[in-house]
Order: sequence, then structure tokens, then C-alpha cells
Amino acid sequence: MEIKEIQIGRIKNNEENPRIISEENFQKLVKQIVEMPSMNKLREILVDEDMVALGGNQRLKAYREAGWKKIQIKKVSPEDFAFELSQEGATWEKVKKRIIVADNKEFGEWAKSLIIDFGFEETMDEVGIGREEWDEEEISFEPNYNPSASNHKMTQEQMDKKEEVLKAQMTMEHTTKKVVCPHCFEEFEIDK
Repeated sequence: MEIKEIQIGRIKNNEENPRIISEENFQKLVKQIVEMPSMNKLREILVDEDMVALGGNQRLKAYREAGWKKIQIKKVSPEDFAFELSQEGATWEKVKKRIIVADNKEFGEWAKSLIIDFGFEETMDEVGIGREEWDEEEISFEPNYNPSASNHKMTQEQMDKKEEVLKAQMTMEHTTKKVVCPHCFEEFEIDK
């Protein structure tokens, strides 16, 4: 992999990019690029040997919209993906498609409680991530009305015993211990 700064006009947009962006979000991206130009050094546009963008297609368009003349790229070639190409049926074209999709896959989610606890609300707004994208309940529960069960059935005696154990656990004296977070020095109480 080769990282370098080049004239933006040398990079070709990927006409096969399956991702789209709304005009509103595109303008937010342009604004972010204008306000944080150093991010290009951290998140280069990923290009193949023909200078076609594999990763960062929307950012490439936003850099152009913002009037950038040069940007950082990371140029990849089949040699960089020797393992992937060694798999049965793999071709460079298939690997490039996987790169395009993998670059856009979002595995993480915004954690509302952490955004609030660590004071990221204003920053989220500043970079164009609206409250509607992170201000939802983090825990969703959908009951399973038809759960699978083993053939083992509890007897009434076993159920009564389990009920006694649960009642005893619920009525136990509740004791807590104070702890201090080593990162933010916030004090918390936890169950002993």
C-alpha cells in the first residue's frame, strides 16, 4: 500500500459505488471537510492501481465540492490482498467489490448514554450527526411468544423451590460499594 498526496483530478469516481448520499448529508460532509481538513491525513481515499476510488467515494465528491486541489490517497494493488486472492474463486475484481462494501459497513452504533456521559452532544451536532441518529432507546426488547423449549418439564415442586430462591434473592439486604472510574474519575455505586 502506498500513501501519498496527489492532484484530486487524477482520481476517478467509482461509477459502480452502491452507496448514495442525500443532498442534506452531502452538504454536512462538505462542511465537515471544510472545518476539519486534517482528517484527510487520517482517512485517505482508497484507490486501485487505475486510480479508481474504492473507499471514500462520497468524501472524494465532497473534497471536489469544497474546492480541494490535492488530497491524500492510499493506493492498493492485488499484492496487498494476497491472502484474499488466495481463496478459492477469488479474483481482483471480486476483492475490490468487497473492499467497497466493507469500507461502508457500519458495525458500531451510537450509545446515547455514553454520548451524554462524556459530553459529546454538541460535537455530534457540530459534525452533522443529528440527534435523531443517536437519541433513541439503546435497549430494545421484543418478547419471543413462541420460544423453543427442551422436552424437560419442571415439576410443581421444582417450580415452588425456584420461586422460594428468587424471593429470597429479591428480599436480601441490598449492599453497594463505591468505585471510581480510572478514566473519568466519576464515582459510582455497584452491587457487592
